[in-house]
Amino acid sequence: MALVFEVGGLPLSPDFTAALSTVLTEQFSLTPHSYVIEVSNLDTEGMQQLNTEQRSKPEPTDVLSFPLFSDLATILEQVTPEVPLGNLVTCTDYAEQQETPLEELILHGSLHLLGFDHEVDLATWRGVEQASIAALAHRGITLTGIEKGYL
Repeated sequence: MALVFEVGGLPLSPDFTAALSTVLTEQFSLTPHSYVIEVSNLDTEGMQQLNTEQRSKPEPTDVLSFPLFSDLATILEQVTPEVPLGNLVTCTDYAEQQETPLEELILHGSLHLLGFDHEVDLATWRGVEQASIAALAHRGITLTGIEKGYL
C-alpha cells in the first residue's frame, strides 16, 4: 500500500509526493495499509492564531503537525485498511519569507506525524531525517534548505 498526501490544492509536485510516499513507506515499513496525511494551508495571520492557541507562541510558524498517534510502533499496530496519521498545517507565506520550500515543510511535518520529535530526541530525529533526505536524493529530489540548517 502507500502513504497518501491529501494536499488540498497546495502546489506540491506529484513527483515529490510520490517519492516521499515511497521513501517513508520503505523507511518505516508502512505496510500493508494505506496511510493518509492531510495537508492544509493558512495565511500568516491564521497561522499565528493557531500557533498561539496550540503552542502558546504568539507568532507565525511555517508548519504545525497534529499527529493522531504518539509513536511509530502504535501506527504499525493499526489494523484498519486506511490509517489517518494526522494533519499538517502549513503557512506558505511565512515559509517563503524564511526561504523554506514547501517540500521541506512536508517532510518535517511527516516525520512528526510518524512519531519523531526533534525537541525530545534530536539524535534520532537527525538519523531519520538524514535517511529520508538521502533516499529522496537517490530518487532525484534535492531539499536545498537542509544545507541551510532548516530541518
